[in-house]
Amino acid sequence: MTRGGPGVRGFFVRLHRYVGLALAGWLVLLGLTGSALVYERELDAWLNPGLWHTTPGPALSPQTIADRVTAADARVTARWIPIGTAGALDVWVDWKPDPVTGAAAVRDYDQMFVDPATGAINGRRRYGGWTLTRATALPFVHTLHSSLFLPGRVGAILLGIVALAWLVHGLTGFWLTLPRSLRWGQWRRAWVLKRHVRAERRTYDLHRAGGLWAWGLMIAMAVSGVALTLSAEVFEPVVARVSPLSPHPWEGRTAAAAEVPSVSFDRALAAATRAAMAAGIATRTSGLFLGPEIGLYGVSFGQQEAAGVGQAWVYVDRATAAVVSVQTATGGSAGDVVERVQLPIHAGRVGGVATRVLAVLLGLAVAMLSATGVMVWWYKRRARRVAAGMHRRG
Repeated sequence: MTRGGPGVRGFFVRLHRYVGLALAGWLVLLGLTGSALVYERELDAWLNPGLWHTTPGPALSPQTIADRVTAADARVTARWIPIGTAGALDVWVDWKPDPVTGAAAVRDYDQMFVDPATGAINGRRRYGGWTLTRATALPFVHTLHSSLFLPGRVGAILLGIVALAWLVHGLTGFWLTLPRSLRWGQWRRAWVLKRHVRAERRTYDLHRAGGLWAWGLMIAMAVSGVALTLSAEVFEPVVARVSPLSPHPWEGRTAAAAEVPSVSFDRALAAATRAAMAAGIATRTSGLFLGPEIGLYGVSFGQQEAAGVGQAWVYVDRATAAVVSVQTATGGSAGDVVERVQLPIHAGRVGGVATRVLAVLLGLAVAMLSATGVMVWWYKRRARRVAAGMHRRG
């Protein structure tokens, strides 16, 4: 007889055990970093008030902000400009090729913090570098959580595999708590912590009962983790078997010729706003980006941190300001909505403050469940060794 018992149940006991042991370190890391990232912007502003400082007054137009960015450093151009956010504007920048050699520039930074009222530059930083300082603490945590600092798609693929394994682990863990007969009173006891028990039993109860209470949320978090890391490889093909997915606006597009100038940020914003009003999008503009590599401006409506299923987007041709696509937050097929809601689920934004707090607690719970799972395994392993020693002496 193998450890965990014979038959199908024994197989799933071993599967749950060894997948859990393999995932424990990853889930502790992802749970703790994920909890911090739920309030990334607020924590960043608390750590770096100088970067996020603003002056009272009306905000400058996006094109004026873009001009101030290039005036501060002629080597860069604005790529993403937030609108209507609290605090300074964290403008993301693209680096121009070397004017002499045409070689790609060495990127000293990729974020520039701009006072929206005055256009003053509060500071710059490299997002996602290995350097850990007060200014880079939250970007460090974010990059660790999303890519493990691995190059290209390597980190995302690895984290996607972890998310898939976590999904299997959660499903098998739930199944193993079910009673072997129809005596559901036994299962009810699995949801509670027993009083006046030894430390080993308390650890087991924490692992089992905690896993049951958080089970649905953990499954949702695992699924969203797969969606954000293995979208094209796993998530979209699975969803498309149930509901069709609309093509992305940038599919099949190529960059406009280098000599063709882009329309201004302000003109792109005006075109997108008119299209949004015609489509019945009531939320306010929250930012816009210029993607030269796809020949588009993208304009978002609705703050990213707001409660709901996600933002609406309007895409505008970079060279002509013609509207290419309008995507409402709840528009498209059921598959489109399911795909769109994965980021708000993963970040705890669906229900506003309540779900953000819940996401923080869930991240801490995931770390706790992983640690208690290792402890349960260790206790049982130690007990088996003691029993084997007594058997040999007998």
